[in-house]
Parts: sequence; structure tokens; C-alpha cells
Amino acid sequence: NLKTAEGTFMMKVAKDDIRTTLQCNGAFNGDDDDARLVEIQTVQANKSFTYDGADFTINPKYNIPNDEKTLIVSYNKNNLNLKLTATDTSKSLTVSSQLDEENRISPTFSSDGDVSVEWEHTLREDSSIVTTYKPDQYIDFQWKEDKWTTNVHLPLDEAGPNGGALSGADISFKREVNF
Repeated sequence: NLKTAEGTFMMKVAKDDIRTTLQCNGAFNGDDDDARLVEIQTVQANKSFTYDGADFTINPKYNIPNDEKTLIVSYNKNNLNLKLTATDTSKSLTVSSQLDEENRISPTFSSDGDVSVEWEHTLREDSSIVTTYKPDQYIDFQWKEDKWTTNVHLPLDEAGPNGGALSGADISFKREVNF
């Protein structure tokens, strides 16, 4: 006798260069044999297409219980990627550029005035370092080496004569293990 269940309903349609996905996440609840209730938690769509050599993606999402609406629009052509993310309360734009085979830089600008810059440097296959700098807030490093990942989070203290003083580093290591 099924009382509760969670799941995802997904429908995909593809024709030529246009791909569409509709996804609903929800829960099925029932307290007795006669009472059944389906609660949809999130609804999102994904529309992808190619135009003039560029890939476009439009991805609206609605979280019903929290009444949160999100829209993500992305553009990819050659070595340039643009990603616009908009919610009811904030907007951000990320401009990502692949400078060469080993280096990618991605500044992000937010409607609240925040700016961050991410730099990814590929050392070799399965090995890279990603550095993210958010002025007066933090510097993050992620070093991936084969199955090892090292994360370093360095909060920046706004106080101080020069601003941005380091305080309270957080360092973590993990290794992927397959059985």
C-alpha cells in the first residue's frame, strides 16, 4: 500500500537544433486508501537552440512552496559564454572567456553591486586549480588532482587599514574512492 513517494516527471522533445525539456518535481502523499494528493514542488523548462553558430539556452524554474522564480539564459559561441541569472530579488551576469587551452576567466556582476572573478587554470588532464576572488569577502582555491580535491576558503576582513586582511582560513581535503 503506497502512502508516500517522491519523484520527477520529465518530458524531452528534440527536433533539428531545438531541444526542449519540461521537468516537474513533487511528492505523492496519502493517509489512507482513498486520500491521495500529488504536491508539485518545482516546475522547470529548458529550451536550447542553435542560431548563427551560437548555442542558446533558456531555463525558467518555479519553486511552488517558496514562490521562488528563477530564469537562466545562456549564450555560448567560440570561447565566450554569457550567463544571465534572474530571480525576484537579484540578477547576475557571468562573462566567461576561454583565454587559451589552459586558462579561463569568469567575472560575475550582481545587481546588488557584488563582483567576483573566477580563474581556472588547467595543469594537465584531470588536474586544475580554480581561484575565486570576491573583494572584501573571500578568496577560494580549489585544486583537483586526479581523485584528490583540496578546497581553501580564506575570508577577508573588511576592517583594517588596508582592508581585505586574511582571517580564519578553512582547508578541506577529499579523495574519491570507487568500490
